[in-house]
Amino acid sequence: MKRTLIVVIIAFSSFTYLSAQDIDSIVDSLVARRSITEKVTLKLSTYNSSEWFEVAGSNGQPGFDIRPNDAIMNRVGFNYRFLSFSYKFLISALPPNADDEEKGETTANGFNFALSPGQWATDFSWDKTKGYYLRNTDDFDNTWMDGDPYFQFPNLESQIFRARIGRVLNPEYSINAVTTQTEEQLASQGTFLPSLRLTYYTVNDKEPFGPNVTTTQRARQFEAIFSVGYLYTLVLGKGFYTSVDLRPGLGYLNTGLLTRFANANDIETNTDHFVTGFDTDLQLGYNSSKFFTGIRGSYDHYEHDQYETSAARITNERLRVEFFFGIRLKAPEQMKANLDKAEANMLKYMVKRKLRREERKKQKLNQN
Repeated sequence: MKRTLIVVIIAFSSFTYLSAQDIDSIVDSLVARRSITEKVTLKLSTYNSSEWFEVAGSNGQPGFDIRPNDAIMNRVGFNYRFLSFSYKFLISALPPNADDEEKGETTANGFNFALSPGQWATDFSWDKTKGYYLRNTDDFDNTWMDGDPYFQFPNLESQIFRARIGRVLNPEYSINAVTTQTEEQLASQGTFLPSLRLTYYTVNDKEPFGPNVTTTQRARQFEAIFSVGYLYTLVLGKGFYTSVDLRPGLGYLNTGLLTRFANANDIETNTDHFVTGFDTDLQLGYNSSKFFTGIRGSYDHYEHDQYETSAARITNERLRVEFFFGIRLKAPEQMKANLDKAEANMLKYMVKRKLRREERKKQKLNQN
């Protein structure tokens, strides 16, 4: 069963992602990048905060800056070749997360699955968070002072579904060397990376958004962002490297908001927006045959045109700092053998398909 599942995954990736250009570039890319096929990686990451959102104010009223009590998040991952799976979790007992009396209790978890064969890079993720607090409580309570409990929303829950797909245009650049550490960048390289990111948010509160507020809201957002970024990895030597990227993007945002009143009919609004912004990352890392470690800083900034509406506006990962550490272990022989066989069959199929395509081109030329 395990063997069949692995073969199915490999076959799916070959049909969907690989192209003739991938086949042509395999030999050339060996000079600048190396796939660590004999080892699996176990990776632990710790980073500051998860995602939060803002609700824009209207008619002269202040907005709402609503955040979870998750100053420190954690993620554990398993990576092998171009497959990656990770699980996100929150440890409430950690000192930065333990101020429940002031900010309330938050529970959060999620998972991520990445598939990056050849020059393709894709990932799919789901995150769920419950329990938020109102960071700008002082806008609603003039007597509030630092150290006082924030206004809390223990039943406020959000879910985020995200899918990304992109293609590395330079076959000698390894995105896996930076993200999953299943490859090694042997020589400094840069590349352009066109990509599409799709995100769907749902936010539902069963309590008012602050003191003196009698309404509750349920919001959903769909966002599609297309970006063309540039990534560069500088190999410093002796296992050290640094990587930087800048990805400007634009896209579409649709927001739907249901406002529920205690003594009146509910109001539902729907708005469309044109979105522009950018993402940028800076990473410093170290690689060895047995372990790897590094630090990564990320900043995201996206804006959209504003209308006179109270629709929810969700902000993702404005500023994040992540520390990661991982170990490399010998891959189980059966797993390695299954993937070797599947990749060999995949390569044979792609070569045959390319030859058939070339033969059809020749036939068309002869007919003309």
